Amino acid sequence: MAAASLTTSQYNLLPGRLRISIKSLLQSPAFAHYIATRLVKEKYIYSVTANPLTGRALIHFNPTYICLTEIQSLIFAIEQRYSIQKSTIHESVKIDCNHPPELIKSPGTYALATGLILVGLITKRFFAGKSPLSSSPQIFSFAALATLIAGYPLLRNRFETVAKKHNMNYELLLFLPTLLLLTIRESITGLSVLWLVQLTYWLGTAAQENSHKSISNLLMRKQLQALKSPSKEKENLNPKDTEVKNNISTHKNEEKKSSSSLLAEKIIWYSFAISGISFLLTRNFMRSLAILLAGCPAAISLSKDAAMHSAISQAAEKGVFIKQVEALERLGDVDTVLFEYESYTGIDQLRSLGIKDIRVITGDCTANWHSMLPDDKEKIIKDMKTLGKKIVMIGDGTNDSPAFAASDVAIAMGRKGTAQAIETADIVIANDDPRKVAEIIYLSRYMNKVIRQNVSFATVFNIAGVALAVTSLITPITAGLLLNISTLAIIMNSKCSLSSKKF
Repeated sequence: MAAASLTTSQYNLLPGRLRISIKSLLQSPAFAHYIATRLVKEKYIYSVTANPLTGRALIHFNPTYICLTEIQSLIFAIEQRYSIQKSTIHESVKIDCNHPPELIKSPGTYALATGLILVGLITKRFFAGKSPLSSSPQIFSFAALATLIAGYPLLRNRFETVAKKHNMNYELLLFLPTLLLLTIRESITGLSVLWLVQLTYWLGTAAQENSHKSISNLLMRKQLQALKSPSKEKENLNPKDTEVKNNISTHKNEEKKSSSSLLAEKIIWYSFAISGISFLLTRNFMRSLAILLAGCPAAISLSKDAAMHSAISQAAEKGVFIKQVEALERLGDVDTVLFEYESYTGIDQLRSLGIKDIRVITGDCTANWHSMLPDDKEKIIKDMKTLGKKIVMIGDGTNDSPAFAASDVAIAMGRKGTAQAIETADIVIANDDPRKVAEIIYLSRYMNKVIRQNVSFATVFNIAGVALAVTSLITPITAGLLLNISTLAIIMNSKCSLSSKKF
């Protein structure tokens, strides 16, 4: 918005007082708040009142030190910043998360509701004792059914599909009956575990949201810099970058989907088979129900997510933002580190982790990495991968999207890196400290160790529980209690192990 483009009907200027029309302001309360809070921070501007109904803003300023043209330039810059921030939040940076976008904050609501009911139930139990309805077998049967649907991925996915076809919030449909039934049964143990599960997911999604916002802010600053110096960011743009960056997460995640839940699937089918055979031979429904509850793979399914959520929080505290959560898991397996630029800081830490192959791809026959074509960078990495290398690439330049996609994990430097590098990377290091690469690899390895501990523990509980249920040594109530105990143990092990570990 240039000063010459404004007509006298679009602004009213008096000494120290400007009323001006702003196109982006009309019918946008969010932008009204945004521009008012940003503009008032500028030097020599005393107060700002923005009205989204009229699309005009009233600005009081010091006319000795700032003029109309300068105020217009500030307004234009803030409009551009807001536009970039909106597009960044909704399109550029999509954090991989198991929860649908409209439910991203639901675990916090669920955790609060469960916590309040738990406190109320404990208080009621202390003063009035347990109600007769809590021992009803019918109530337990319904509670067991809700547990099976929520705990078995096979049943949960079917329930989710049906709910989505009817445009229903499937998580809420599972959560409310479970909460209601556990409350009627006055199951303090079950409610405690449900509360911890929801709390874990809430903290995990909050950590992802914080990473999301931090990366969005980085991108916003980079793109604003590009607006001021277009040639700096656009000199090496390649159309393939845009095409490849949209497929990076899909390409890499597909590799994990085939094997990540094999154990849980085996437990599911074994539990169903043993439960079915038991029912055919004994016609004992309660024994079959106990087998299904004891074999419920809920704890196995939670093993990975609980550890990852704790690790993401730990990484964020160190200024390392995880965009693709699966990348953090893959990072622990890398044996080759490629730097896009000369860096000797942090090499000793990498070698102490057993990583011997550390390279800077410059010089020799490859000439200069920055001057290479995107396809050439990609080919170098693919050739190394044919030799069995697990590669993490640390980049900060334009046209790195194909190379990032070819590597197992892509890490961008937040300050030095371009918007394209930050946008397409799996992980972003905010302060450009190369030593963080070794720290995050160590965190990944320790996280994977915790995941293996969780899975092993949960599997032992499942196998032992099924064996006890088959021999009628435990009832469905006891099987449900074992399920709660194993779930609680997974959550506590993930939180305590990763939170207490120094990286």
